[in-house]
Amino acid sequence: MKSLKKVRSELKLTQKQMAKMLNTPLRTYIKWENGERRTPGIAFAMI
Repeated sequence: MKSLKKVRSELKLTQKQMAKMLNTPLRTYIKWENGERRTPGIAFAMI
């Protein structure tokens, strides 16, 4: 499975844009991307 950061990079999106696309707060998205918080499977399904 690809990392969120790699997917975001391939889509040429900022963290803010990716968080908006996933309908999640920016700080939560950043924690997912940095591995500080577990990324829900639904987030990967939405990409």
